[in-house]
Amino acid sequence: MRSSAVILVLGMICSVSASAVNIVSFDFSGTLADAYGSTAPGASIEGTLQYDADVPPSSVGGPFNPNRYPAESLLIMLSIGGEAVTATGGGIPLEVGNDSEFGAGPGETVDAFNVVSAAFAGSTISGTVGGLNVGWVQLTFVDPTATMFDDKSLPTTGDFLLADTSELKLAEFDIAFGGVISPIGPATSSVPAPGPLALLALALIIVAIARGRRLHTL
Repeated sequence: MRSSAVILVLGMICSVSASAVNIVSFDFSGTLADAYGSTAPGASIEGTLQYDADVPPSSVGGPFNPNRYPAESLLIMLSIGGEAVTATGGGIPLEVGNDSEFGAGPGETVDAFNVVSAAFAGSTISGTVGGLNVGWVQLTFVDPTATMFDDKSLPTTGDFLLADTSELKLAEFDIAFGGVISPIGPATSSVPAPGPLALLALALIIVAIARGRRLHTL
């Protein structure tokens, strides 16, 4: 009976914590379209994109401009041809456009989600691919029909991974000139992660159970 009560309480705490810090995670896959260093086209790409979906925007765009969101919680993990690259944080905001002139032609509007992690902007990027360093990682998702998003909120589901244009760009230096472009497959997961409060609550519950059992044996 005691075990059932613990599971119920823990579930409630995780739910509250996830709403306060809503870390969402999306898995994707694809293949390398162009060579990057000694890694040849066709190399497999596996990746995870993670961020806090509840962070408020740092700037709100007008009717045809995207909302921009702080990237402190950003995490991109890649495996390209078996070589790992990890990018975290940075000063370039996440951009969400809904009916926006986001790289569209004159008079055209699209839905778009743009994520950039760049070493020059304060991101921490580790790992090499094909013997080359990686200083820029960019994920871009564009829907020319402008039906991908209902608003400019950060996505909480993986529907954007099915956008008409899904691109991964890598570059050795600060700016992604000559960056590698690769198609990205559909999401395989979208899992809110428990925040620090949930982990603390779990620890307190475990301690309370241990003390109760010790007193009972005495």
